[in-house]
Amino acid sequence: MAMNRIEIRDRYTSAGRPVRSFFIDGRPLCAYIDEWTAPPNGLAVSISPTDDLAICWTADYDSKGDADFMRFVLGRDHAVTPILSCPDDFDFSCIVIVAEVIKRKDTLLIELAFITEEGTKRWLP
Repeated sequence: MAMNRIEIRDRYTSAGRPVRSFFIDGRPLCAYIDEWTAPPNGLAVSISPTDDLAICWTADYDSKGDADFMRFVLGRDHAVTPILSCPDDFDFSCIVIVAEVIKRKDTLLIELAFITEEGTKRWLP
């Protein structure tokens, strides 16, 4: 099984705003999402600009319930975990990119999916 390198780095959005982002093998996660969701085999709806989505693993939630939920899923050995969301409030009421995360002794397995406010869910390659 091929292993990827996942990092969190600082970068700028297309609007010039500084954000912390996931990088996979040196490439921003938003670039992969744009590629995976592009026509003709991608989504029927646009989730652009994906480079404005922010990492959900933060201390800046609007509600205690959201913060408690994130602490719960991040503490699990196997969970579907939000990783990117709209940066304005992290209340998971807009676009949310999720990952199925499986923690093992020496590896971390991650499968990505997205859920839009319309309820569309799709696992990404």
